[in-house]
Amino acid sequence: MSIKEIITYVLGFVGLILMCYVRMQFTKRQQTQPDNAYTKKEEIMHKIAVGLLGVAVVLALIPIY
Repeated sequence: MSIKEIITYVLGFVGLILMCYVRMQFTKRQQTQPDNAYTKKEEIMHKIAVGLLGVAVVLALIPIY
């Protein structure tokens, strides 16, 4: 297994975990404060998660010979 594959898997896993965490926090907060909008912290964390997943996809598509 190459270092690129390890980085791709780690970024993908961390991105998915972060996205799940943000969604769980959002859902938990909506039960007490139903406003249907992300807070600034949740929005930043969501963008980071999407960015990590995007980098993982780009790395996965780069062929190594």
